[in-house]
Amino acid sequence: MKSSLLANAFESIIAAMFLDGGFDRTAAYVGRLFEPLIEEGDPSAVYKDYKTTAQETTQILFREMPRYLVISETGPHHDKRFEISLTVGEQVIATGSGRSKKEAEQQAAKMALEALQKIVPVKAGGAENGGQEA
Repeated sequence: MKSSLLANAFESIIAAMFLDGGFDRTAAYVGRLFEPLIEEGDPSAVYKDYKTTAQETTQILFREMPRYLVISETGPHHDKRFEISLTVGEQVIATGSGRSKKEAEQQAAKMALEALQKIVPVKAGGAENGGQEA
C-alpha cells in the first residue's frame, strides 16, 4: 500500500475521532500512539519535512524561494517515476526522484540541504530535529 493512502486514512480516522469525541480524547489517543516513537528519540522514526527546511535555508542564504521543476516523468501510468530539480534563481541545487511528485520534491530538498550544508553550515529550523535544524 502507498504510504500516502495510509496517511490519508489515518488522518480521516483522527478527524472523525475529533468530531465525535473532542480534542482531549483525540489528543490522548494520538499521544499514546506516538509516545513510544518520541521516547525512542530516533529521528528517522518521525517524518522529516525537508521542503520546509530547504525553503527556510534558501531564504536565509539567497533571499529566494526554491522552485521545484519536473525534469522527467517515466514509467507506465500506474507506476510513474518522477525526477525533479530544486532550483534557486537559475541555479540547480539538487535533484530527487520518487514515485510521486511530492516524494521527488522531498528527495530533492533533502539532497539540496546536504549540498548546502557542505558549503555553508546553517541552522534554519530544519530536518534533523523534526523540522528544527538544517
